[in-house]
Amino acid sequence: MQNELRQLDREDVLLLLMSALSGCGTKQPVAGITRLEKMMFLLQKETRLSGKLQNKFNFEPWKFGPFSKEIYEDLDLLASLDLVEAEEQELPSYAEFTEENNLVESEADEPVVQKLFSLTDRGCKVAEKLKGAISDADWAEVMQLKKRFEKVPLTRLIQYVYQKYPDTTSKSVLEHLKPR
Repeated sequence: MQNELRQLDREDVLLLLMSALSGCGTKQPVAGITRLEKMMFLLQKETRLSGKLQNKFNFEPWKFGPFSKEIYEDLDLLASLDLVEAEEQELPSYAEFTEENNLVESEADEPVVQKLFSLTDRGCKVAEKLKGAISDADWAEVMQLKKRFEKVPLTRLIQYVYQKYPDTTSKSVLEHLKPR
């Protein structure tokens, strides 16, 4: 008999989400913590899993919408266990990066570092075992969320969250993305 997701730890849920987003065969990394946070937020809010995920991650309004310090802590833990790896990718200047991503305007011309998150081989093995701890229907919902948002540019993902959950925008620096 399969266990219910509510019996999994936060780190397990994060591994499952990362498994869906980055895949284990292709190892397509998740580009940036902001994307990972918004996807976890939507997993908690918009899937049948939401009842099972209550109190797993606490989100509060922050500069780019819902923010959870637990995701940072869990990523550090998973990296220390060799389940997740974070690779830094230097992007064009901050001004170019924010302009390309329609984020905030800046005069600064400093390099921007974005973290790319992926599962290690060991992380893939653990994630595969965790998939057996949830129902096929629950996994299908995780995959549906991935398909729905995987190709959506970060700005549009943030804008979607802002439009649907305006209470997450009170500290946002992205005024132009807030609902009017």
